[in-house]
This record gives sequence, C-alpha cells and structure tokens, in this order.
Amino acid sequence: MKTFDYKFLAIFVAFFSLTALADNPEVEASSDVTETVEMSETISADSSSDDSVVDANDGDIENVVTTGSRFEISQYKTSQPITIITADEIANKGYTNAASAVFDLPSVFASAGTGGDQTGLVAGQRIANNFGLGSGRTLTLIDGRRFISSQPISSSGSASTGSIDLNNIPTALIKSIEVQSAGGSAIYGSDAIAGVINYTINREYQGFDIAYNYSKPYVGDSDDVDGNHSIAMTFGGQFDDGKGHIVVSLQHDTQDEINYGQIDGYKNCEGRTIYTRTFETGKAYQYGYYDSSMTLPYGTPGVPQGEVGMCTVLDYLPFEGAATDPKYYTTRLVDHNLGAYVPEGYQIFDSEGNITGYTRGTYYGSGFFRIGGSLLASNNASTERAQLERNNLALYLTYDINENVKMKIDVYNNSQNSQESGTTTSGPYFYDGFGGDLDGGYMNQPFLSCDYPYFSTSAKAYCNSLWPSTTLAANRGMTVRKTIRDLYDNPRGPISRGDTDVESFFIGFEGNIELVGKAVDWEVGFSTAEATSISTGQDIIRERIVTATDVGINPATGEIDCKMNYVPNYLGLTLGAGNPYDSAAYTPTGFGSAGLPGDCIPYNILGYNPNSPAGDYIMAYTSDGLQNEQEILYAEVSGTVFETAAGPVLFAYGLEAREESLKFIGSSIQNLKLNRSAQRPSVKNIYDTNESFMEISLPLVSEDMGLTYMGWGVKELRIDASTRDIDNSITGEYSVNATNVYWQASDSLAFRGGTQTAVRTPDLYSIFGPQSTSYSAANDPCDYRYIDGGINPTQRRANCEAESWFSDPFDSKIVNRTAQGLSGGNPNLLNELGDTTTVGFIFQPNYEIMAGDLSLSVDLVTIEITDTVESYSVSQNMAGCYDYAVQEDKFCNTFTRLLDPSKVTANNALGDVISFLKAVNNVGVRNFETYVINMDYGLDTDMGYFTYRFRGYNQQKFESAPTGNPDDLKDYTGEVGEPKWIYDMQFGLQKDKWGVLYSIDGQSGGVINKFQNMKDQADKYIDLNGQAITEFQGYWTDSVAILYNPSEKTSMTLNISNPFNMDGSESRFQAEQGFRLSQTVSVGVRHRF
Repeated sequence: MKTFDYKFLAIFVAFFSLTALADNPEVEASSDVTETVEMSETISADSSSDDSVVDANDGDIENVVTTGSRFEISQYKTSQPITIITADEIANKGYTNAASAVFDLPSVFASAGTGGDQTGLVAGQRIANNFGLGSGRTLTLIDGRRFISSQPISSSGSASTGSIDLNNIPTALIKSIEVQSAGGSAIYGSDAIAGVINYTINREYQGFDIAYNYSKPYVGDSDDVDGNHSIAMTFGGQFDDGKGHIVVSLQHDTQDEINYGQIDGYKNCEGRTIYTRTFETGKAYQYGYYDSSMTLPYGTPGVPQGEVGMCTVLDYLPFEGAATDPKYYTTRLVDHNLGAYVPEGYQIFDSEGNITGYTRGTYYGSGFFRIGGSLLASNNASTERAQLERNNLALYLTYDINENVKMKIDVYNNSQNSQESGTTTSGPYFYDGFGGDLDGGYMNQPFLSCDYPYFSTSAKAYCNSLWPSTTLAANRGMTVRKTIRDLYDNPRGPISRGDTDVESFFIGFEGNIELVGKAVDWEVGFSTAEATSISTGQDIIRERIVTATDVGINPATGEIDCKMNYVPNYLGLTLGAGNPYDSAAYTPTGFGSAGLPGDCIPYNILGYNPNSPAGDYIMAYTSDGLQNEQEILYAEVSGTVFETAAGPVLFAYGLEAREESLKFIGSSIQNLKLNRSAQRPSVKNIYDTNESFMEISLPLVSEDMGLTYMGWGVKELRIDASTRDIDNSITGEYSVNATNVYWQASDSLAFRGGTQTAVRTPDLYSIFGPQSTSYSAANDPCDYRYIDGGINPTQRRANCEAESWFSDPFDSKIVNRTAQGLSGGNPNLLNELGDTTTVGFIFQPNYEIMAGDLSLSVDLVTIEITDTVESYSVSQNMAGCYDYAVQEDKFCNTFTRLLDPSKVTANNALGDVISFLKAVNNVGVRNFETYVINMDYGLDTDMGYFTYRFRGYNQQKFESAPTGNPDDLKDYTGEVGEPKWIYDMQFGLQKDKWGVLYSIDGQSGGVINKFQNMKDQADKYIDLNGQAITEFQGYWTDSVAILYNPSEKTSMTLNISNPFNMDGSESRFQAEQGFRLSQTVSVGVRHRF
C-alpha cells in the first residue's frame, strides 16, 4: 500500500497548486460538443474540457453514461453494450431497495437474498450476479468507485468476498443504474469479467422529501403474514453562498419472518409435486413426478399419497424419539424372549413417557426419510422469508474550494440484521452414525434402562417384558434415536442471525487546469471502509447433552435429577453412552464444561417437548464472523490531447493502490470444541494491489468529413482503447486491455464491437479461509442410483466397476448420511482470466417507417474464462473422478474410501466414503455467449403516451469443463437451469397525472437433462400422466403498476404482482415443476416539501 503514497502526494500537491493559483481556464468548446448540466462523478462539474462525446442530438442528459469509460458518452454511442435503469423507472415500479431494480433485468441474477434457509452471514444481503457467471465476476460500483464488501463468506453462501451488498446504496438518491454487459477490467481492475454495474448518485439533490412503501406478500394465502415497511427521508441544499452542497439520505426497512406453515399454498405441503424413483424393475435410473392424487411406487395400492401426507418426515430420527433395540441396533424393538421383532411394529415415545406405535410414511428410496405418516414433519417450520431490519445513512458533501478545485466527501453508515428460526432437520441427533463422539451432532443413542425415571409405569412394564428374567436389571432397556429440536429457544428450530455493520468514508479533490492550451481534469481521492459481519446461532454444549440425559432419582429430593448433581465423584458416561451392549468408547472433547454439581438441568428425551427447561443448561449462543477492511488511494487525469479533423482525442491516465484485509473472528466456545462447530482461529490476512491504467478515445471519422452517400456510409468512426497494469501481492503481475470500435453508418444505424481481456483476483475467503471440519452427504457416482447417470454414463460405470472394492449393486452410505471431512481456503490460487468479445448494432430510425420513437440495440457477447476458482461439492469432485477416461488426482484425491476389510463395521462397508477434502482451486473453464437485446418504443396517442420496452437475453452457449481441460467442455444451454431465453416486457400508458404499467417476466423452456442417455434411458423421467418427458415448457409471470401524481410534489404508486391471482396450476405452468404462486400488493407514497 505504501508504494504509491509519495506518488499520490506529489500528484495532489502539483495539481492542487496549479489549480488553486491559476485563473479559471476559458477553453472554447468544440462545435460538436455540448455542455451538460449533470456531469460524471469522474469529471469536474465546473470543467469545460472536451473529454465528452455527448452530442446535442443525443437527447435528455439521462442518456449520458459513464460506465465502461472515464469519458462521458451517450448510451446511443457507446462502443460497448450498456443498459440503463433510470430514476423514474425505479420510482414507477415502487422499488424500495437498490437491488430490486437491477434484479429486474433478465441478465442479472441474485446470488444472495432474504429468502429462507440462509446460511450464516449471507442472511439479508443482496448480491448481483451478471449472466449467472458468479457474483465475484460482476463488479459493482457507486459513482464509478469501488465500495467495501460486506459479503465476506463464500464457502457458506453463493456470493463471493468482494461482492457488494446492494442494500448499502440509498434508493432515493439513485440517479441511474448502468449495467455494462461484459468486461471492464481495463478501466476498473479486477472482478469485471462478466461486466460492471454502476450506480450513479444524485448528489446535487435539493429539497426535502419523505417516501413510504408498504408491501403485503401472500395476499389471500395467509392472514398471519405482516408486510414489509420502508421509509426514507432525503434532504439536501446549499450552504456558504452556494459554495457547498450537502445531501443526506436516511432509510429504514423491516420485514417479518415467514414460515411455510403460515402460507396456505405451502402449509402441510399442499400442492407439492414429489420427484422420486419409480422403482420399475430394471430401471434404477428412472424417476417420476407424483402429486397428491397419485399413489407412490411403494405406497398402499389405491390410496392417494395425499391421504398419507405430502410432507417429508425424518423417519429414522423422529423429533419424538424412536424406541430402538440396544443389542442389535435395529430400528424396531426386539422381544429377546423370542428373538424376534415385537408385533407392535415401529414405535415412538410421547412426552408422558409412554411407548406408542405410529403410522409410517411412504418409502421413496431414502433410508432416513419418508413422505407422510403421523410423525411430526419439519416442513411447516421451514423459513420462507427471513426477518430483516435495516438502517442506512448516506451523506454526500460537495464544496467548491475555489473556482477550480472541488472537494467531495461521502459517508455511509449502514447496519442490518436478519434472523430466521426453523430449518428442516438440523440436529443434534441421538444416533449411532459415528461411534462415540458428538462431532457433527451425532452421539450414540442413549441407553434407557427399564427403570428410566421418565418412563411411565406401563412403559417400564413393557420394557421389562422384552427381556428374559435371567437378564440383569442393569442390562434391560432400550435405546432412543432422535432429532433434538425441542431444546432450542424457538420450537421451530435453531435460530440463525446475521448482523452486518458497514462504515465507509471517502474524500476526494478534483479540479481542472490548462496545459498547453487544453483543459485537463484531475482527481485525487482516498477511501477507507470497514464491514463487520457476525453470525449467531444456537448449539449444544457437547458434554452437557450427555450429563443432562444421564438422569436418576435424587435421594435428597426424590425428584428426577442429573446424576452429576448428586452422585459423588461423578465422571460421566464413558462407555457407549451407557449401553452395556456397546463397546465403543465415548470420549467427548471439552470434558470439564458440564459445570458444578447443581448446575445440570435434566432433559426428558422422551417425546417432543418444546421449550424444555434443560435448554437453558445444554444450549449456548455462539457468534463468529469476519471483518473486511479496505483502503483505496487513487489519482487520475483526463482531457483532450489534441484535435484531429474527426474531433478531439481524449486521454485519461490514473493510478490506484488498494489494500484489503480479512479478519476471522472466532468463537471461544467453538475453538475449545465445546459445541459441534468447527474451530476457526481469529486471524487477519492482508493483500494489496498497485495498479495503473490508461484510456484513449480516438475519433477517426466525423460527419464533416463527407464519407457518406445519401446519408449512409461512415458518418462517425471511433476507437476506444484502454489498458491496465495490476501488481497484486498474492497473485502477482498481470495486464489487461480493451479495444472497442463505434461506427455510425447513418442517423439511424450504428455498429459497435470490440475485444477485452479481464482478470479476477481470488476473493479473500478463497485465499485465506482456514481449514475446518465439515460434514457432507453426496451423490456417489458408483451408487446403484447414480452409476448410469452423469455426462458420460458408460465411462462412469466402467471406472466404478474397475475399483477393487466394487460390487454391483453398490449402496453407498454417503448418499443418505454425512461423512466427516475438511474444507478451507487455498493460498496458492491464481487469477482467473477472461477474454470478452462483443459485436452489435444500434437502430434508431429517424424516418417515417412507423409512427412513434423506436430504439433497438442487439449485441452478441462472448466470454471465455480460464482457471476459474471452483469450490466443488463432494458430489462434484466424485463425478469429476469417475466421469472421464483419465481419472485426475485433483478430483480423485479429494475423498477417501474404506479399503481395509478389517475396518468394516455396521456403519461403513468396503468402498464407503470415510473422509473428504473440499478446497477451492483453479480447476474450471467456462465459455459463455449470449445476445443482449434492448428495445424501447414510444407513441403519442389520444389516450396518452404509450410505451413498450423489451429486454432479453438469448443464450447461445454455456460451456463448462470441471476438469479444466477445454476438450471436456460441455454446453448446458437449453437445459431448464440454462434457458435460451430470459426476457421482460413492459407496456405503459401515461396521461396527465395517471399512468399504468403492465410487466411480463418470462423464460423459455428446456430439457431436463441435456446429457440424458436417449438410447438406453429415453424414459428416464416420467410425467404426472405416466408418460416419458424430456423437457419443460417455458413460463411467464406478470405485474401491474398504477401511478398517480396529484401534484408536482407528490407521487403515489400501487404495484400488484400476479394481478390475476394465478396459483401455478394454470396451463402456462408445467405441473411437474411444482409452481406455487402468490400475490403481493405494494403501496408507495412520496412527497417533496
């Protein structure tokens, strides 16, 4: 970071001195340049320099863009594809945050959001992901500058470190959003492989206004769901006789948590479509779709599944606790007098200590889960939307030090917290999966002797009846398998909370000077920022779950109590969790955390007992997180180098030094291994980068040169070129460049295109993330359910059959349960490298071929990325190992199978995965190609001004090679998850004070599996009618916005999504995809005082 300090100081002093002492330069503007009212944040507002290619015929100043260049330019004359979202569009659609507006573009996806089942620090954050190529490959800017990332975890979310949480941007002050569809590294540096999203801020706002928006989701589907509230106050004005200007924005947003049980369309899994194996003989590959009116393959003949139940239950580890045999480890009790299962079948406990039978759900291929039945299901408790509260403060100050020097200060102070309670089947568990320890939430199921204090009288008698009279009393009993969810503070399940605080400060100076008769703009700036994200969750103290379940009758009180409270010299359970038939030693880490005699609160593990008082003793809240710090120094100059016959040659040069650090904030509880979480030491890591860039805009032909015939030919021709040198302390030196061409063939038609190289520095977590214990299940390619699948089924089977341990059919344990492994960062990562090509045209007819105003742009964008940093799941690594002729170590060495016959146990057979390693690496190649289409049309009619807008992208290619070998590239375009078309359309009509907008968002259909073996497995997927299906149809959704402006100072909006209240059963929605639609109504009011 210190390398450029003296250079920056020298540049600042030099330019400040020149501009402070100089007279205000008066440079006559070129005849083809028009002065603009609102200038780019990279150009001085007082400048009259020629570093602009905005023509007087380019229309409203809102058409001016700054993204992709250091020079102002009309959006209709950019040499690169750029889409603009205006402030009016944001207001008309009722967007209450900066994310919603950009996510409305077909090409921009959300990598994180406020939906349910979030993980750690992702909660509540909204991250942009252009073309679905990864959030870390999309660079988001505010006024052309980088902002601090408050998204520091990539391993536990889908967003990457360095990605900006769009919630930090004040919605009320957004002047425009400019989305560059490809490249940008040569101008802005790392991360701009898939493009740039630049939010421009209205820092010249004057006045005071208040905006309030209320949004009610699931209208008609739930009376128990509160809406979202957003209130924003904005005020701005001048001071010191107009030399200074200050703008302040305050915004407060809230939304309540919503779970599935509150929504009619989700409650009790109504309307669910089940996807499972058909179990047809000889067709292990075949899967089918089933609704509530159908009978599942293993269901009772003639009984619809809807009568059995549509929710998934954890049959093997029920919340109520299952009564199991301690000697033979069976899931049913055994009558040891007869040596046979008891006739009562499968049984569970109730909270009164009784043992009772239950109705089992329908088997569908899982050894752990079933569908339906009388057990408690977790689906209703699952989170559909997390609770969120957010407070944003943004301040923008501008001050004219003199006629030539301007100072700018930007301050952001934002905080948010997001919380959800309730996941599907998270533990801890009483289960014999991993022998004796509690890592991963498993402990050997407790042995309950027949005199167990919490047993009812009938349960005690029943227990004793199962054993011969010769069996010692201490050896008579049963074990319990259970998912422990009744200890959490919220009976719906564990609480997951994310708290994020962002502080950012920027100060910059800009001005203009006259050099050799030309005006030159300069700017120097410094920013410092800090983002802290803390994740809080609730978990067991591992030793305390043992002591709290080891109970008896306290002789001093006659009450049920923990033995540690009254047994002298109590040492806890040391053998198989107390099971006399289990020889596995139980040695919990963290021994000594149980507390003192009298501290323990007994836990009744029988039945489901929410809000158990034992939770206060057993459970603990733990917090860990990360802190990201960023400092940036930059300096740049821009202006006209010289004039040519075609116009001014524009030039820009700049330096940037950036330092980023990532601090891991560990929890003392988890670092002492007192709970189930992996250890994470508190360490801080830093990298810095020093960069320089240069840009030139070279006009070759202008209209005055007369190279047209009848208005056609070369009316304007311009080359835009840029280059950037990067020196990163981790990944070394690299240079990127871009060359783009703009050719205006007539007043109506222009062409553009170019090539760019791009780079992405690996995110901080990918580099520095500490290795820690993790648990994962996987789709083992050699398992009988998957051996004939994958992108090369024949090769997969051949590789599996060649293994020494393989026997057909192979039932892999990791498919239905987790294995223990390691995950973490990789300090040896390299840069990702990208090559981008664009070619397109802009059509704006100015002749009477049709009434109204039409603008159309079509661009073909090609992006090729090598050395992609991938964090493969265990399933992906295993597929990479078995799906190719050459079984590469980088995949095959990431997991270990049991190969020693002497180590085979009831839990692990030969070939089972017993460990794995998940670490990011430069292993991938991706090729992407799409058409980006933007069309706008307006027509003045007697009914009002009619508008139509179409935005779409037509994907041509999405190739991926997980091996990193280009020969292995597979194109996924046309699959359901990679549709050829994603689009939106908007019809509008505005007259006087009223307006209405009708919007459609849609996508094309696609095949279910592009690499399906059509020769041998043409019937791999069976639809609801029992017929083979290979593809899903496209679909579209709609919304309506009604606008009313009773005065110039007041605006009102009403937005209704799904205005015709579709529920997903309509013909335009494929039934097999299980659409569940609802309606959201939003009302917004904004008044300016």
